[in-house]
Amino acid sequence: VTWESLRTMSMYGGDHTINVLRVDPSAHTVTPESHSGCQTVNGHLSSSGALAGINGGFFGGGCTSLCLLRSNGTEHSQNTMHTSNSSGSYTYPMRSMGWTGASSGFSWVDEYVSWTSYSNAIGGYPSLVENGALTGEVYPGQQVWSATDWSANPRTALGVTSSGEFLMVTVD
Repeated sequence: VTWESLRTMSMYGGDHTINVLRVDPSAHTVTPESHSGCQTVNGHLSSSGALAGINGGFFGGGCTSLCLLRSNGTEHSQNTMHTSNSSGSYTYPMRSMGWTGASSGFSWVDEYVSWTSYSNAIGGYPSLVENGALTGEVYPGQQVWSATDWSANPRTALGVTSSGEFLMVTVD
């Protein structure tokens, strides 16, 4: 496990700190954990005994998860985010990362669908990179369009390098 940090004042108009955890999943166990969205990462880490952690999803009213979360084969939540438009409400899939040991993959997973291909999984959006190419998609083929998606709020990302190393990234 390695950690890299960069603080910059010149990226996108302000003060940002970028943290990257690199984990070799063949040497270390990476397990998502369910917790109250109202609980801080540090608060959860102190009770879980984990080496490190990031907030990996969106939370709604009552601090409930709006994203897929599967941990060691147990599904804690499904992708449940939605939006409304002039023709009513519609659902859209979330880009989800799944893994079992060092084997990992990504998929667009629809709302209210159990994705059981891997024992661990986390959903989120937008998808930033696919097969090494920048995408910035909120769903397949649709570029991010909302000012909210690009607003200056803390962000997290999960990824896998071509060598299989897991990346956990925060930008704040």
